[in-house]
Amino acid sequence: MSRYLHVEGVNFDQTLFDTSDISTIRGASRACEDIVSHFRDQIGEKAVLACGASKLIAKTELLFADLVAGLPEDLKTLAGQLHFARGAGASLAAAEAEARLSQLRSWTAPRPLTGAVPCALSKTQPAVVDIGKKGLVSRSVADRRDYGRQHRKAVAAQTAFDPAPDFETLIRLSDGDVPLSAQNKMAVVHADGAGFGAALVKLQQEKGAEAGLKSFSDRAQEMQAGIIAQAVIWAAGWSGDVLQFEVLLAGGDDLMFVLPAWKLFDFLAGFHDWTADEAIEGSAVHFRLGAIIADRSTPIRQMTGLAFEAVDALRASGLPGSLCSIDVFESAAPPMDGLSAHRQRLYGVGHDDAMQAWPLAEAADLAAVLRYLRTTEDKDVIRRSQIYRALRDLPDLSAAAAEVAKRLDHYTERTAKASALRLPGVASDNPALHLAVAAQLWDYCGEAA
Repeated sequence: MSRYLHVEGVNFDQTLFDTSDISTIRGASRACEDIVSHFRDQIGEKAVLACGASKLIAKTELLFADLVAGLPEDLKTLAGQLHFARGAGASLAAAEAEARLSQLRSWTAPRPLTGAVPCALSKTQPAVVDIGKKGLVSRSVADRRDYGRQHRKAVAAQTAFDPAPDFETLIRLSDGDVPLSAQNKMAVVHADGAGFGAALVKLQQEKGAEAGLKSFSDRAQEMQAGIIAQAVIWAAGWSGDVLQFEVLLAGGDDLMFVLPAWKLFDFLAGFHDWTADEAIEGSAVHFRLGAIIADRSTPIRQMTGLAFEAVDALRASGLPGSLCSIDVFESAAPPMDGLSAHRQRLYGVGHDDAMQAWPLAEAADLAAVLRYLRTTEDKDVIRRSQIYRALRDLPDLSAAAAEVAKRLDHYTERTAKASALRLPGVASDNPALHLAVAAQLWDYCGEAA
């Protein structure tokens, strides 16, 4: 008897981002997609209601164990190392509920090493495989890394794109006018859809639960594939001999990318162009993009975690349309107490995260203003050193806007009109916030024209 089956890759901190090795991450991400793709082929297209990235929903007699048994040997091994929530039920809701319960029942914390040598890349699992220069690694890391390296070779052989072998190569600057501090930084961007849930509900009300879900899934996957294709083409246009861009994660309306920090604003502007008119059968959809800039040696799990927090803050802002935020960490040690606490320290106690929610449509204009400030020779335009001195003289960036403006006006009688600086997209009347954002993003607004 056919039942609804819900399968979804989960616990990515432990299976995708437990190392900062790009081949291991790539291998886990691609394995999730390939496993679900094989599941779809086994079930048959007609019985599949939703399929994309690491998620599958179908009406079938097959169980998860049956599907795993039908995988090629390499993917069968990886399916046992990755984490998949799975559930079966008499309804779509029942199958999803069972899948969520299976996720809660799965072991996610690293098991004690009990005297074993730790994996050189994950630092948590016991090391049992020697992979040469990287040292001894766990069996799971070795298998994921090998799958990622095979994928890279296949992509290079079948396309004009050669994926980067490591994060150092991915952010490499061959030429261009980019400040030194930005040259060793990478940006992790988490893009989360907004309005997708409402679009699904609408379609299911109009077409029924199954037909509505299938229509929604097909359109969402088409949209996601289009975004990724345009992003790769964009990156290929300026990359060197290897593609300096990577899709870390693609699932449903969630996307995760990594790229050089000095290309972030160009990417945000491009993402707006690629998605500005997107809709799902008449229902407009938008995206929230949380970007984290940090040194390339920063653990990728910390960067992805902060990017998820940034998107949560954008969602909590309640602002309409597509939004973005950018947070820069100049040291290799991002805060352990969360993004909001970091912003409080940076901008002042009482700082509202909504002030970091900027319209994605304004990204290009914001970058243009920052590039002008950085490169102009006009002596009437405020310099970065003047911004720092002005901010240093303020007792608290979160003070009342009128008080801040008064202090800045007094200060700028001797320098430039700091209180007149307004950055596109920064929705605050407090001139100090505009100055602080300008100082933070000064080096990351892209190459000089």
